[in-house]
Amino acid sequence: MHRHFLIKYSKPEYTENFLNHGQMCLQPLSFYRKEEHNDEVGDLNEGAHKVDFFSNAILSRVLDNGETEVVGNITNGVHREFSHEYASLSVYCIYYLIIPVNDYTNELDVIDEKLLRKFGGSATVIYNLEKFFERLDHYLETKSISYKRQSVEYLNLELNLNQLNPFQKDKKYEHQNELRLVVKNKVEDERMLITIGNLSDIAYSVAIREKST
Repeated sequence: MHRHFLIKYSKPEYTENFLNHGQMCLQPLSFYRKEEHNDEVGDLNEGAHKVDFFSNAILSRVLDNGETEVVGNITNGVHREFSHEYASLSVYCIYYLIIPVNDYTNELDVIDEKLLRKFGGSATVIYNLEKFFERLDHYLETKSISYKRQSVEYLNLELNLNQLNPFQKDKKYEHQNELRLVVKNKVEDERMLITIGNLSDIAYSVAIREKST
């Protein structure tokens, strides 16, 4: 037998709002391409529908007279194509953990300390997934908002896949075990804030100071 958990790693103020109010901020895919993010949050491939890795390329430009001039060489590089369709999507990312019942002895067994520190120092652990999704579904239905949830598939992007979708990421993020909720917005690159209600009866919070005791 196994136990299932959803874990949202975040800063303490976001953890408090998630646990006490069910507040969830769905960010546009472009949010994760920002330079200020660390290597756990940031991903330049987010929102790309095609990612091509290349080597030994020649960089050139077309002159005013129509001739082509070579301006340099690129040893290795990545070419990304972005979709307007994906730009209108907002996503909520959460860690999905499945562990054998015998491996669970206390609340801290489910916490990845590296992710806890990388994502802000605290986490909300949801242990009743059925009730959580019931509340989420009910909220979105009352707002006439449709969404899709799915576990992320981790791939070797260097294999030059023909098409990527928002539920596919590079294998280097595989340790995040991500489940994604995806909503389509009317405006591109727009975030969505939803509040589904108090979760303290089906979840608990953990912080770095608790982990070290």
